[in-house]
Amino acid sequence: QHIPVYYPNRIVFTNESRPFTIRVTRFICTETPYEVSELLQCKTVLRRNSPTYLNLTIHVPKVLNTLYFQVKTYYRLNDYQAFPVDVLLEACAYFRNPSEDIFSRHVMSVFFATVPQLLYYCPHGNRTYNVAYWLEDKFFPKSVPAGDYRQDVWFRDELNKTLLSYQAYFSVRRRDMDKIRNMTDILHMDRSTHIVPSPAGFRVFGKDFEIHFDRINVTNGAGGDDGSHPQEDYTPTLVKRKTYVWEITRRQPTANITVPVFLGKHEKQSIPPFQNAISPRDSDIQKD
Repeated sequence: QHIPVYYPNRIVFTNESRPFTIRVTRFICTETPYEVSELLQCKTVLRRNSPTYLNLTIHVPKVLNTLYFQVKTYYRLNDYQAFPVDVLLEACAYFRNPSEDIFSRHVMSVFFATVPQLLYYCPHGNRTYNVAYWLEDKFFPKSVPAGDYRQDVWFRDELNKTLLSYQAYFSVRRRDMDKIRNMTDILHMDRSTHIVPSPAGFRVFGKDFEIHFDRINVTNGAGGDDGSHPQEDYTPTLVKRKTYVWEITRRQPTANITVPVFLGKHEKQSIPPFQNAISPRDSDIQKD
């Protein structure tokens, strides 16, 4: 008889809305065929208006009293680069004595949300597992940068032989990009646009632009019993964007303009400030 894992007051997720959306494009089972297990099904199921999920069936004939779990996350720039989130734990020992490590708690919280029927004390194995697993917005911290990701997952036995491994490909898209467009007049934000934290707030980088946002405190007078509450917000303070020949006078070369921003609006300048511009080339200047 399987005894469910007792895990009180350690679930880290809330139902608060996130400033982004998660879109999983595919799951792929890797390192197949396995030596100590038999993969019967590994299928990505796309659903309209619902999270994409992994439909998985795997038979594990041996009894497992030691089960290693590892997850690595990668962020795609030109290629996939390692993200500073790497979890490796021995699941049987963790079930018996859960730690307060935030990353391990996070992984367990995902499992309780998706596959609670599989969270029981060891021994595991000697059975066929049928799993429907997915990723959704609440599984990620609010500060996760926008972009494309790959998550690699392994389950291994006591001899470090792979029982199951898969990759999840997904993208993070910020909902606040529309607000950034409206505040800065930057209308075109493609897939390369991403947000990076800074000491003063954060910066938005795109293919042809860069925007600096600084942290400010605003007062919300609609609060509760103790009156006004200072709340954190951000305001754009600097916009760097590429201008083109058709945006400036006919005889001016293409330049990168750095424009200070005040309260969300930037000042128009008729002539680019060349101290902040790319050095003009002869070929950029039209001759009569």
